Amino acid sequence: MPSIGAAFKRAVLAFGREAGRAGAWAGLLAIGLAAGAALQATAAPTAFLIAWPLLVACAGAALSAMGERRPLWVRLALVGLGVLGVGWLAGMVHAVYVNLDVPELLALLAWLTAFLIWPFAHPRIGGAGRITALLVLGAGLLLLVVVRLDPPWSERRPQASLVYYLVDQDARRAHVADAAPQPDPWTRRLLDSFASEPQPADATPVFREPLRGVPAPMVETSRPRLELSRADDQIVLTLAPPPGARTLVVDLRSPQAQTEVAVNGRPADLLQTPDQWSQVRWTGDPQGLRISFRSPADSGHLEVRYGAISDGWPAGAPPLPPRPEDVMAFQTSDSLIVRGTRRLSW
Repeated sequence: MPSIGAAFKRAVLAFGREAGRAGAWAGLLAIGLAAGAALQATAAPTAFLIAWPLLVACAGAALSAMGERRPLWVRLALVGLGVLGVGWLAGMVHAVYVNLDVPELLALLAWLTAFLIWPFAHPRIGGAGRITALLVLGAGLLLLVVVRLDPPWSERRPQASLVYYLVDQDARRAHVADAAPQPDPWTRRLLDSFASEPQPADATPVFREPLRGVPAPMVETSRPRLELSRADDQIVLTLAPPPGARTLVVDLRSPQAQTEVAVNGRPADLLQTPDQWSQVRWTGDPQGLRISFRSPADSGHLEVRYGAISDGWPAGAPPLPPRPEDVMAFQTSDSLIVRGTRRLSW
């Protein structure tokens, strides 16, 4: 077995030498295999993100002898496999971009595309390879400049806006709040019209992070129904959204771990850890839901944080100005959110 010193010498001697297409592609696939195995061992539900592109790339590598065999039918097969794999990854890129505020994850997906496009790279880093790299880099910079200076929004593809009328029923104060990662010009003008500096507006439990909001006139709103009772040696919490609400979100916390927790008769992983919040999100049914559990103590209490979303801007609130054609309401935008807290004892 070679010593560490000998291995280091070989690495130094190999540094800077030209890498062939086959060796480079094999090394990339080996790194992918190691990363996929690590994900399978530590976070199995996410391992498919690497496993599927790696499988398609390995099929291409087997057909082309790691990119060394280049007859026309092999090239066409590699193109087909590349289109299949990159097209699948493009769907993942779209999902990450739209749903997660973590653009750094896109770098991982760009790395995965290398599994599939590597056989089309130059066989060695020479003059042609450097020119191609510079052309690709220049095209990417040009695309960034165009996207930055030429807004892509139009009537056909409008920019999403996400604004709410947020009412804190405990503090009896209201905000017009923006939940978009970056406010569009229409939203900025809306917030500026209240002549107040934007401030963090607590929207838990509907949103985990505070929203960007400005103080607005308080409007009268209905509260959800929260009732605690005993039935058959169990504690029963009955919840129902306010009239007209489409969604009720409830955070629950207890100083004791509860057992046999069920939601509408079905076992649920709630209230299992003392002083830890558990969340239930209920949508659609105005009848609400029933949470039952057995308590280890004859007396105790639940801390409740609730939030309810109702369609439509509330009556009595300053009306929303009309949007331009290149801005649209997204998801539950233009809705009323009421939030508050309760402490229920038995």
